[in-house]
Amino acid sequence: MKKEMGSLEKNQTWILVDKPKEQKIVGSKWIFKRKEGIPGIEKARFKARLVARGFTQREGLDYKKIFSPRTKYVDVKFHFVRDVVASDVVKIEKVAIEENAADMLTKALPSNKFEFCLKILNVTDTD
Repeated sequence: MKKEMGSLEKNQTWILVDKPKEQKIVGSKWIFKRKEGIPGIEKARFKARLVARGFTQREGLDYKKIFSPRTKYVDVKFHFVRDVVASDVVKIEKVAIEENAADMLTKALPSNKFEFCLKILNVTDTD
């Protein structure tokens, strides 16, 4: 902790001042974390950091809430699919793993399963 305080003062990120009258002080506390070293090479060490306690803040005075105006792509895609399914343009069905021809497009398969998938997809040799 003394080393961390010395570092804060040395870097001029911490200046000790008297409390102004009629002012609230934002609380803080030290967080200690043990960082495990590499066995046989590096010893474990402790790291210390000083953090402010945020529960003394007041919205609009000490901070403002920030909202992102952008919509995530996944949300838009989900609503599109939901609308298409609801309008009966597309029908969604559960496909058993034994009958799933998409397996051949996503992973390596045993030869018998691969040939089965080719048959389901109606893929033939042109020779």
